[in-house]
Formats: sequence, C-alpha cells, structure tokens
Amino acid sequence: MLNFEPMLFAAAVTLSGIWVWMLALLFVALIGYFLYHEFHRKRIWRDLDRNFAHMEAFFRGDDGAVCFRDREQRLVMWNQQFADAVKDFSGVEIRKGMRAKDYVPAELYESFSPQRERMMRAYDGEIQVSEYEVPDDGGSSRWLETRWTPVIIDGVCVGTTEVSRDITTRKIQEKMLQKSEMRYEALMHNSTEAISCFELDPPMPLSLTVDEQLDYIYKHARVAEANMAWAQYAGFSSAKELLNQPLDRLVPRSNPDNENVLKKLAEAKFNLRNFKTFEPDDKRNVHVILNNMVGDISNGHLVCCWTSSVDITDKELALDKLKDAEAKYRSVVELCNEAIFITQDVKIQYFNPFTKKMTGYSEEELRSTEFLNFVHPDDREIVKKEYQSRITGEKPASQYSIRILTKNNEVKTVIINSATVEWEGAPAVLTLITDVSELKSLEKKLNEQNERVARMERISIFGQLTGAIAHELNQPLTGILSNAQAAEIILNKERQLPVEMIDILKDIISDTKRAGDVIRNLRDLYGEQTGDFGPVEVNRVVEQTCAIMNSEFIHKKVCLLIECDPDLPNVDGNAAQIQQVLLNLLTNALQALCSIPENGRLIKISTTFEASLVRVTVTDNGPGIDGAKLASMFRPLASWKSGGMGLGLTISDSIIENHQGRMFAVNILDGGAEVGFELPIRMDS
Repeated sequence: MLNFEPMLFAAAVTLSGIWVWMLALLFVALIGYFLYHEFHRKRIWRDLDRNFAHMEAFFRGDDGAVCFRDREQRLVMWNQQFADAVKDFSGVEIRKGMRAKDYVPAELYESFSPQRERMMRAYDGEIQVSEYEVPDDGGSSRWLETRWTPVIIDGVCVGTTEVSRDITTRKIQEKMLQKSEMRYEALMHNSTEAISCFELDPPMPLSLTVDEQLDYIYKHARVAEANMAWAQYAGFSSAKELLNQPLDRLVPRSNPDNENVLKKLAEAKFNLRNFKTFEPDDKRNVHVILNNMVGDISNGHLVCCWTSSVDITDKELALDKLKDAEAKYRSVVELCNEAIFITQDVKIQYFNPFTKKMTGYSEEELRSTEFLNFVHPDDREIVKKEYQSRITGEKPASQYSIRILTKNNEVKTVIINSATVEWEGAPAVLTLITDVSELKSLEKKLNEQNERVARMERISIFGQLTGAIAHELNQPLTGILSNAQAAEIILNKERQLPVEMIDILKDIISDTKRAGDVIRNLRDLYGEQTGDFGPVEVNRVVEQTCAIMNSEFIHKKVCLLIECDPDLPNVDGNAAQIQQVLLNLLTNALQALCSIPENGRLIKISTTFEASLVRVTVTDNGPGIDGAKLASMFRPLASWKSGGMGLGLTISDSIIENHQGRMFAVNILDGGAEVGFELPIRMDS
C-alpha cells in the first residue's frame, strides 16, 4: 500500500515556496509603482513650478476672473479679479485649497450643477464653455461666461484654468438685437406696404454711367428680402418664392416704365422718395402707387437697394373729393348773401364778398380794423363776452342779435351765428351774420297790427261782459245804498254815533273800494296798451282776472278752484296781454260747460313752475275738444266752437309766442280739456 504523506508534504512545501515568491514579487512591484508615480508626480509639479511664473503673468494680464484648480478641484492660483469677484459675490476671502462649495452660498451651489458638470468634463481633457445668469446684490442679475481649459502635462490632466467674464452688456445687446430683428420681421411680414430689397453681387461701382448702371443692375441684381405684400404685388403666393429671383423677372426691362423708374433712381443717386406711379390691374383699373427707393452705398459702391410701395388710390380719390368739396364750399361762401368771416385776436382774417357789401367797407378797411369797431357801441360788451366764451372753451349762446354800423353810419340789426374753428394753427371764430333789419321792421308792423286786432277782440269781449259788469257793480252799489239808508235812520234817532254806525261806515268803504277795483281792472284791460315788457306777477294776474269773471262764474253756477304756487317767480312780459289770454281761456271754458248740468260744472286754474318755465293751466270738466280740431285750434280762423270767429286763440297764441312762450291744449281721459300756456322765467326773478 502506497504512503502519500511524504508526497503531500513535499507538494505543500513546494506550494508554500511559490506563494512566498509571489508575495515577494507583488511587494517589489508595489514599491516600484509607488516610487515611479511619486517620481512622476514630483516631476509634474516641478514642471508646474517652472510654468507658474508664466501662469501668474497670464493671470495678471487677463481682464477676467482667472483661477487654477488642481485635480481635486482645489484652488491653487488666482488673480485679483477672481478674489474681488468672490468677495463681492459671497463676502468670503479666498484661500489656497478652497473648493467652490467653500465660498458659493449653499442655496446657489445646487443651482450651479450644470457648471460643475462642465468643469468635471474639463478634467477629462475637453475645453468647456458655459454662459449662465447669477443674482446680483440689488435684486437684479448679471450674466457670466466661464471657460474651463484642462492643463495636461505628459498626457496627464493635472488641473484646469477657469476664466470668468461679465457678459451682461453683451447679453443686453443681444436681446436688443433680437427684439430689433423681431420688430423687423413683424414690420416686414405684417406691413401693408410692399417692401423688398435687391442686392448686387458684386456691389456696383457708382462711377459707371447711368446706362452702364442700368445694365449692371439688370445683370447682377437679385431679391434678398421681401414681405408678403410685395409677393402678392408681384404675383407670388409666398415671400420665399421671391428670394434670389433676378430683378429682370420681376420688373422686366422690356417694360419702358420700369426702365424709366430705375433711370430716375440712378440719376437721383439712389435716393428717390415719395414718387408716384400709375399701374393698371387685371380689370384695367388704374391704381396710384406711392414709392420709395433708397440705396445702401459703401465705399462708392451700391451694395443693395430697399424699396417700398403702397397703394394710395383710395386716398387720392378722397383727396380729390375733399378738393371738390372745398371748391364747392368756397363757391357757396363766396356767393352767399350773408356775411361770413373769420376773426382771430379780434382782427378779421377772412371775409366773403357779401361782408363788404353789407358793411360798405373796403377790403383794406376790413382787414385793418378790429371787428368791435363795426358793432354798435351799446352791443359791444355782448360781442366781447360771446367771443371770449368761445375762445376759452365755454358754451356760449348758439345765436344772438346785435346791431352793427355800416360805413355810412346806418344801423342794421343782425343775427350772429358763430363756431370755434382753427385758423393757421390757432383758435379762431367763424361768424355768419344775417341782416334782419327788414324782418324786424315787418315784425314791428305785425305786432302793431296784432295789437289792434287784440284790442278789437277785447272790445268784443267787453260787449259780451256788459251784463256781468253791470251785475258786478250793482252789488257793491246796492250795499252802499242800503248802508247809507240805515245810517240815515240811526242818525235821525240818536245823536251819539253807535258801534253799528262804525261797522256800517266800514262796509261802505269796503264796497266802494271793491267797485273801484272792478272798474280799474276793466280800464286796464280795455284801455290803450303800450306793449312794454316788465316783471309780471302771474298769480296777481290770475287774481285780477278771476275778480273780473266772478259774476260770470256765479251766474253760470260754476265752481272755481284756484291752485297757485305761492313761490311762483315773475315772468318778463306785458300784464294786460297775459290777462287777455287768460280771460280768453276762461271764457272758452265757460262756454264749454254749457252742456254740463249746473250742479256739476267745474273750472280749475293752476300755476306751477319747473326749470326755467312758468305754467298756467285752465282745466274744465266739459265735453272736451274735437280730436280732429285739436292740432289746429291755434291757427287763424280755426274756430272750435259754434259761432266763433277763430281769432281768440290765434291772437292768444301770437301774444304768448311774442313772450317767447308756447300754448298747449290736451283732452283729459275722464272728460274735459286742459288748455294753458308756458312762459320763460324772468332771469332776475
């Protein structure tokens, strides 16, 4: 049987020796590798030390913030700009061996991860550049550009140089340029004008003759820029189709008009502005085109030429219509039979021929004399006030009446209509004067005739009221007689004057005054009237009129209601004429109640005012007014009652109109009619 123990022992000894030798060799290899790399590292740093002087000179000469980091990203070298930038940014003093996270605030360090990644790629031997935005102390921000360049010695990257520069100004300029380009694009593509640019390659020398320049342009010019409007104008569906097209294809030289335009452009040294061309369309309608052509000239050579064209046909037509309208307006003004002129700084700047005819002054006299000198002295303040109101922007009267003096001192009554206009860039007043002297004369005659007719109407009414007057006077006279007789009896019986005698005498005085008032009111109503206007108490007129008509109301068993506003302001007018109108309305109301039973007759007189008008209303509960006659009841001879002459309401309407008021009449739904008048309130009331 074989004994394996010696064999196994021998094998174990052999293997142990092999392991010992392998460990010895590994130890020697490690010692050699360490010595080699230590020697290599020291040689690299010796090389770096030899180059540090050059790097320091480079750092000092660079205007950016420069630093050198070793393989472990530790700061080894930096310039003053880098130290100042770090201190301004984070307030940290730079020291050798610091890493970025030692001086970059923690809240910003994570946001710089893209920059850290680029720095790490630089250690792999790639040059890296990054542009990034950093916050500033003032709450704004600034842009930096950082370049990482690997430093390689004997094929090994021993660190990186980092150069940072402030590029905020460049970024702002880039944004401005971008906005400018966007505006340019928006202008080009959205403009309604047809805009294009043709380039010449090579640029054309301007020393050539005009004919040689035309040959050169048609040979070398191509479209470099164009917008959609120009593409449509040239018959293309898009602006891109125009690019690089030869000029001869778009504006063929075979068309003499095109060659003439380019010839004018060359003769104008490639600066031809605001010239018009007339071009027909497919329907043979001629369009007016406004063009501008401006060349870009450099070193005596034409580089390119910009063109713009816009269709102004509608504008030209509008201008032609405006010229026609101005010509027609001028013809109307020149031929008008009213004086039309423009005043500025109280001087007449323009006037039509009729102004000279109306005033009798010559053209030189009108221009050299202030307008106020032509106005009657008593009316000059009115004109001054109105003129100043218009110039200062206030709201003056739409029209007013004044008197003017002609050259031969003739006084003319005119109506002024004015409006504020602009004359040669400054405010002025356009005035139209209408001569109403003859009209005023006719109006005066008409008023006199109306007064005569009104007096005849009053006489007619007076005849109708004879019985009422007799009855009204009979009552106080009877009272006077009775009281006098009683006094006589008492005096015959007793010599002392008793209390009853005093009362009787008071009654005699009262009745006598009443009789005097009645007679005086009738005398005022039917006497000769002067027609003068003044302040009138309308409530007083109502009171006097009712006193005159009192017996009629009693005789015809009419219930009279009077509702007068105690605060009623005065009106400007003639009291007797207003009383005549009211008397006429009450007479008509009494006649309207004839068909109503005696126990149901009612007349109400009311006075009110609102805004600038006083309103007097007479209401009855009669049958009302025929609807067919209601609209024409104030016209002459349009009587609405049987046997009437049709003059009473017409005269009343004329009187109220002469007082600048109006009359009205309406039917009441429950029966009856409401007739009255409105008068303007006196301004000083």
